[in-house]
Amino acid sequence: MGWPETGWERVKWVLVVPFVVLLLAILQTVAVPFQYVSHRRTIAPDKSVLREELTELERRPLLRPIDEKTLWDLWRVYGFEDRRFPESVHVELASAWIDRLYGPETTRAVNLPARMERVRQRRGRACIECGEWRR
Repeated sequence: MGWPETGWERVKWVLVVPFVVLLLAILQTVAVPFQYVSHRRTIAPDKSVLREELTELERRPLLRPIDEKTLWDLWRVYGFEDRRFPESVHVELASAWIDRLYGPETTRAVNLPARMERVRQRRGRACIECGEWRR
């Protein structure tokens, strides 16, 4: 089927095509809300699973949500000053935080394990000098 050959058939095509286009536009406009609802129903189970996982994570005692995600706020909220964990866990966790918050380049530049080793050496020298090692 090609372009009509007679003048009258061409006039009918010219008059019908805009109405067909308009009808398709109206049909699409009516269909969009149904497409949206269908999409929402498709993603709802995934969102529900994620929401449950987040709720479960928030119930854990060590995972309280914080307002700002900075290294200081993480350290303050989880309170590593109370010695719940060994120092090696603190260093490993702080390195992971620095890596996540500021990137691997910063983690390499900070070199937290080397810094902690220097702190341990200074503590050892201070303990020897003050005589605390005899206790």
